[in-house]
Amino acid sequence: MVQSKAATYGVLAVVEVTKRQASSSSGVQAHDIARTFGLPVAYCAKVMSQLARAGIFQSGRGPRGGFKLQRQPEQITLLDIVSVVNGQVAPKESLDKSEAANPIIKSMNAAMHRAFELLRQELQRVTIADLLKEQASAASA
Repeated sequence: MVQSKAATYGVLAVVEVTKRQASSSSGVQAHDIARTFGLPVAYCAKVMSQLARAGIFQSGRGPRGGFKLQRQPEQITLLDIVSVVNGQVAPKESLDKSEAANPIIKSMNAAMHRAFELLRQELQRVTIADLLKEQASAASA
């Protein structure tokens, strides 16, 4: 599933770290993100650690430690985050070769591939910077 709790938590974490990083040089703690959005701390920390291993965040220890963006918000897409926490955004392939030879299943698989490609393109198009702009527009309206 593309829109999972983990994907949502990941997007919220990246957006919040981006906002906080603009006003402070200190890293952001996972428990602060969890508290801000009412998320389970352990689950939030796990997702943020996955994002750090993937190079979206850098993480550090100590009094100024925590999570910081490793890339600019314009360079981080929804696809980046969803792929890290959920795995590849692609349809599941049929493992049964007799099913794959069935023309109906072949047509269905082709339609699923097209749908997932459109989804991948849209997730690739939207960046964290775009989300922040939308949030600012909504707040000023």
